Amino acid sequence: MKRYLTIGVWLIAVALGINYFFLSQEVSLIKAANARMEARPTEPFTIVLKESLLHAGTTQPGSTQTLAIRSDGSYVRMGEYISPTSLTTRTIQRHITFVTGEVVQVDEIRELTSGFLDGTTAVAAFSRDPHTNCVQFLDGSTQDGQIVLGPGTENGYTITRINLGRRTAGFAPALSCAEVYSRTDVGDQGTSEKRLHSVVRGEPVRALFEVPARYQEVTLSVFNREATGSKEGQQSDKFYQSHSCPRCADLVRPAR
Repeated sequence: MKRYLTIGVWLIAVALGINYFFLSQEVSLIKAANARMEARPTEPFTIVLKESLLHAGTTQPGSTQTLAIRSDGSYVRMGEYISPTSLTTRTIQRHITFVTGEVVQVDEIRELTSGFLDGTTAVAAFSRDPHTNCVQFLDGSTQDGQIVLGPGTENGYTITRINLGRRTAGFAPALSCAEVYSRTDVGDQGTSEKRLHSVVRGEPVRALFEVPARYQEVTLSVFNREATGSKEGQQSDKFYQSHSCPRCADLVRPAR
């Protein structure tokens, strides 16, 4: 029982980390967008990563992460987690970013959505530059503390392996520097390893960029399950109100 509780707590943290990762990626996009504002075509594709959770000689399935990018630079990151101890317990979230700067978060299980304007134009889905084998960002800078380990391969794609402290990541220049591999040391809890499962070239499935009409628009604090009146909740709602997105509903409305 203790073992399952430990794994359960860890997996919940991993699931929450998916959403944190999505949000943290938007910050780096601001610098990249300002550095390269000219619109440029992007090769569209959809990739899927599968996670394994390694602990005490056992392997448990973790999250499934999907990244889909359109030719205009708009993209979707989707994370799905199914608990190995309760197959009915799931977390499925999408993070839709449009090239014009609108961002829409979607919770498929709770049927909620929360949209805001991020104040920048995302001209590319990633901030690393393929022309530098993903070592540098689009503005020519590098990530603090990164150690380039050299080339490698992941599911047939050449990658640049970079150590980022307790995490080693692999970025694929041929896929706009998408992160297609990672291995993260989580101490006593074991290791999280994400591997490239599939790549589909061409425009992504349109439904990834759409939200069913029945889904309810909520504030960021509600979407993030932050306590009413808490400091975090107030900060989220202040951001939500100051970055209102009148066009978000139209952008994700399903085609008839």
